[in-house]
Amino acid sequence: MSRELPPVRLVNVVCTFCVNQNMDLTELTHKIPFAEFNAKKFAAASIRLFAPRSTCLVFSSGNLVVTGCTSEDHALLASYRYVNMLRKFLRLPLRMRKFRIQNLVAASTLSFNVDLVQMAEHY
Repeated sequence: MSRELPPVRLVNVVCTFCVNQNMDLTELTHKIPFAEFNAKKFAAASIRLFAPRSTCLVFSSGNLVVTGCTSEDHALLASYRYVNMLRKFLRLPLRMRKFRIQNLVAASTLSFNVDLVQMAEHY
């Protein structure tokens, strides 16, 4: 008896990488008008892209986290675009290093109910 598997779609890809120097987040928000940074709330500045739709967290250490992409290829493309954006606005010779996919989130619709409590107890 062969059952067809339900379609699975990627809904979020999270990747990380670093640039070759520390970042002054206050300067970054002054030079990039659409960047957001509030040191009292969170230790990173955030920047958004429309295509591929994503958000980038820029930490002062030079580490960046890109989230919200729907494919690994889009995550890589968005990462290149963020580095190019930082190069352009900050006029720094930045290079992307140590690119890595950290997490994939997928979704699917099942044709039956799942008892999460029973599953947790069993596994």
